[in-house]
Amino acid sequence: MAATLVDLGRQMRAAWALYLMGSWGFRTDSVAVEMLASKLTRHVDEALTHLVAAGIYRYDGPKK
Repeated sequence: MAATLVDLGRQMRAAWALYLMGSWGFRTDSVAVEMLASKLTRHVDEALTHLVAAGIYRYDGPKK
């Protein structure tokens, strides 16, 4: 007989919550989302600047 999972109940509740979030979505704070997007975009732009300068990253256009 297969061993049962000790935390099966917690895993099932988590799976159900994730299923519902995937089906219905979830609420977010639009101001906080915009602030996070702005912050992350700034970090990505700074990282790309360093990567291009180091010759690690090169953008040749969308088709290459």
